[in-house]
Amino acid sequence: SPDCGARRSSSNLRGCDLRRQNLSGLDLSRSDLSGARLEGANLSKANLQCAVLARADLSFADLSGADLTEANLQVALLRKVKLRGADLTRADLSGASLADVKDGAGAVFRQTHITGLQAEDLSLDGADFRGADLRRARLADVRLAGGDLRDADLSDAQMEDVVLSSALLAGARLSAARLAGVDFSRVDLTSATLDGLQGEGIRFVDARLSGVSLEKARLPDSDFSRADLAGARMAGFEGEDVKFAAALMHGSDLRGAFLQDADFSGADLTDAELGGLVGEVVRFVGAKMSGISLQGARLAGVDLTSATLAHSSSR
Repeated sequence: SPDCGARRSSSNLRGCDLRRQNLSGLDLSRSDLSGARLEGANLSKANLQCAVLARADLSFADLSGADLTEANLQVALLRKVKLRGADLTRADLSGASLADVKDGAGAVFRQTHITGLQAEDLSLDGADFRGADLRRARLADVRLAGGDLRDADLSDAQMEDVVLSSALLAGARLSAARLAGVDFSRVDLTSATLDGLQGEGIRFVDARLSGVSLEKARLPDSDFSRADLAGARMAGFEGEDVKFAAALMHGSDLRGAFLQDADFSGADLTDAELGGLVGEVVRFVGAKMSGISLQGARLAGVDLTSATLAHSSSR
C-alpha cells in the first residue's frame, strides 16, 4: 500500500480549472487537487494514490479504473461520475456527495472512510465495501446486488430502497440503522450486529442470519420466512405482523421480546429461550419446540396445533 506520508504533494493543482480535460492514465499521485474543478474530466486509469481531492467537483468525470487508494475526497462532489472498476481502498469520502452514478460496477471501497456519505440513485452492483466505514450514511435508490459488505459499519445509517440481493454482509454492523424498502432476501448476514435496527416491511426471506444480534430491534411487518436464525440473539425484539414461517431458530434467544400477530408455523425453535416473551395472536402450527424455555412468558391467542413441545419448560 502507498505511504501517503512519505513525501509532500508532487503537484500543486489546488483550485485549478481542469474541466473536460483528458487526464487519462496520468500519474497524479500525491497531487493537491483540493477545490479543483474537474467536471467532465477524463481520469480513467489515472494514478490518484494519496491525492488530495477535498471539496473538488468531479461531477460527470470518468474515474473508470482509476487508482484512488488512500485519496482524500472529503466533501467532494461526485455526481454522475463513472466508477467502474475504480479502486478507492482506504480513501476518505466523509461528507462526500455521490448521486446518479450509473456505472460503478466492481468498484472497490475496501476499508474506505465514508462517514456521513450522501448517496442517491447509484448502481454499484458487485462493489467491494469490505470493512468500509459507512456510519451515518444516507443511501437512497442504491443498487448493491452481489456486493461485498462483510465487516462494513453501517451503524446509524439511513437506507431507503436499497437493493442487496445476493450481497455478503457477514459481520456487518447496522446498529440503530433505519430502513425503508430494503430487501435482505437470500443475503448472508451471518454474525451481523443489527441491534436497535428499525424498519417496516423489511424482508429477510431465505437470509442467513445465524449468530446475528437483533436485540431491541423494531421491525413491524417483517418477513423472516425460511431464514436461518440459529443462535440469534433477539432479546427485546419488537414486531407486529411478523413472519418466521419455516425459519431455523434452534437455540435462539427471544427473551423479553414483544410480538403481536406473529407466525412461527413450521419453524424449528428447538432449545430456544422464550422467557419473558410477550405475545398476542402467535401461531406455532407444526413448530418444533422441544427443549424451549417459556419462563415468565405471557402469551394470548396461541395456536400450538401439531407443535412438538417435548421437554419444554414454563418454570
